[in-house]
Amino acid sequence: MIFLGIELLLKFHWLLTVFGIFLIFTGAKIFMIKETESSFTEGLIWKYCKKIIPITAKFDGNKFFIKTKGKWSATPLLYALILIEISDIIFAVDSLPAVFSITTDPFLIYTSNILAILGLRSLYFVLANAVEKFKYLKPALGIVLIFVGSKIVFNIQLHPATTFAILAVIFLTSILLSIRSKS
Repeated sequence: MIFLGIELLLKFHWLLTVFGIFLIFTGAKIFMIKETESSFTEGLIWKYCKKIIPITAKFDGNKFFIKTKGKWSATPLLYALILIEISDIIFAVDSLPAVFSITTDPFLIYTSNILAILGLRSLYFVLANAVEKFKYLKPALGIVLIFVGSKIVFNIQLHPATTFAILAVIFLTSILLSIRSKS
């Protein structure tokens, strides 16, 4: 998928603009949408999966399918696996344009995405925990998405060290403000 994405982005450069707009939209969405507690059965993916495969709300150990009343139904464990795989696809689609904002070298793009995929799930839990501890980290993530998306859309060429410095300042500022607001 990474090779396909690289080839598509190299041949159809305008796709970068579409992905850049997507990053800006995602970053802006962080500021606009308030989180609410909801059940996993209220999500669109759950409803779509239920149309294709009957899904029960019951867990049965580590089984993906169980037989109830003579019919096979998927368990929420299968739904969780589907969500994980969809998040991997979204990550792949989202990360390629982001790395293109730094370099166009296919080798660097491929290796950085492979390493990112290997550490994605672990990093997610670290980031989720950090977002709970530092209240200004989530808005900083929104700013970073808007920054990277803007670099792509407006074709802003910055040295990678400059980009890193800007991102470091954004994250450090959000962490310091979070620590200061606790005291």
